[in-house]
Amino acid sequence: MLILNVRKGLTTLLAYGLSAGFTQGIKYAFFADVDRPELLFEKNHLPLKLVEGVDINIHNSFPSGHATAAFALFFCLSFLSEKVSSKIIFFLIALTVAFSRVYLSQHFLEDITAGSFIAVCFSSLVCWFFYFSKASEKFDKLDKPLYRLF
Repeated sequence: MLILNVRKGLTTLLAYGLSAGFTQGIKYAFFADVDRPELLFEKNHLPLKLVEGVDINIHNSFPSGHATAAFALFFCLSFLSEKVSSKIIFFLIALTVAFSRVYLSQHFLEDITAGSFIAVCFSSLVCWFFYFSKASEKFDKLDKPLYRLF
């Protein structure tokens, strides 16, 4: 996307980077001891069906990095898209990625909800900055392909 439109590419890259950095930062700084479903179910002697062939992590469950990444990327793509059908498809893809983390027993619902929320917040701020803030006019010249920038 950066090659096709510098402004759109920077918007997506910054939203993705900031939300992922924030998620990983709080995950390891404040929530490192939060157990994932498999370990929690095992500690409480509860059965848990696992998907064969999936390596199960046991710590650092909250928040979900995959949900954050999916929602950051697809929120930006949705924001930048003009078609309502594309916006719906992008939302459904992000939702599928997030819920796959629960299906694979890697996360709980609150993990993916928090990751999705973080991504939408950071992505909204970045999109606002690049397209609606007072500084956004300075980025108008970046609405072109990378090769035409210089």
